[in-house]
Amino acid sequence: MTHSGKFQRVLLALLILGAALGCAEGRRTPSPFSGATVYAVGSVTTESGARAVLWRNGEPAPLAHGEDNANAKAVAVSGGSVHVAGSLYPEEGSVAALWTNGELRRPAPWPWMGTRCSRRGGRT
Repeated sequence: MTHSGKFQRVLLALLILGAALGCAEGRRTPSPFSGATVYAVGSVTTESGARAVLWRNGEPAPLAHGEDNANAKAVAVSGGSVHVAGSLYPEEGSVAALWTNGELRRPAPWPWMGTRCSRRGGRT
């Protein structure tokens, strides 16, 4: 057996041993998020279309947006407020949207300000 082959077998044995010991009953690896509030955003598809959602510690909280399809794309927490950026998709195109604490604050008035970007004259 070559030196490389022995190394691979030892490494495999150590990995198996580590997995067995790490999964022993009563042993849990502490989460790096213990005590923290974890946020995620996205959308869910329903019978009536896509709905923007904020998840807080795994619990979904749909974001208000009327009848348009919507998608949440980013979340930021500042003080006691949770801000979510995303897009609304009315029939005429897509528009940027901002939610604060679950309420739609300001849909952009221009359809071209949604998820599409263009570069003209060296500016974005």
